[in-house]
Amino acid sequence: MKPILHHAGAASGLGDQAAKAFAKYGVHLSLVDRDEENLAKTVTECESVGSEKIGRSISEAIEKAKA
Repeated sequence: MKPILHHAGAASGLGDQAAKAFAKYGVHLSLVDRDEENLAKTVTECESVGSEKIGRSISEAIEKAKA
């Protein structure tokens, strides 16, 4: 069984780079961020380097906390 990594802030910067690094090892990813567009790009890139199963979600809690 491969490990599963739940990773918040995965759409840009260090979070994006970390997600791609784990994807190269085939880790199953659960990626979360409030930036839906960049999160979709990160998911696509992670799939292209080796992660087979990626779950993603948009963090509504962050948006609600900002209000």
